[in-house]
Amino acid sequence: MPPELEQRPRLAPGCRLSEAPGQTATLMMPESALQLKGPGLKIIQLCDGKRTVADIVRILQKAFPEAQAERVQKDIVEFLKTLHDRRAVDSE
Repeated sequence: MPPELEQRPRLAPGCRLSEAPGQTATLMMPESALQLKGPGLKIIQLCDGKRTVADIVRILQKAFPEAQAERVQKDIVEFLKTLHDRRAVDSE
């Protein structure tokens, strides 16, 4: 099930973002890791449990004004669903 726009995503217990200088940012998960850059990294950085999915969409729509607003929202929701399915992100 895709995340709802009013949900507040956050990293799941046991997951953390590693942003060591000189290295590609990596989302560390209990059984795997995912290297992040660009919009994917920005999404994870905004998943603090305080911002809603709608807040994240608005922030990234402003950061990428050349992209279609509907496409930005669709991509964010799909990315968060994938991370939720991998048990990397929880939502309230």
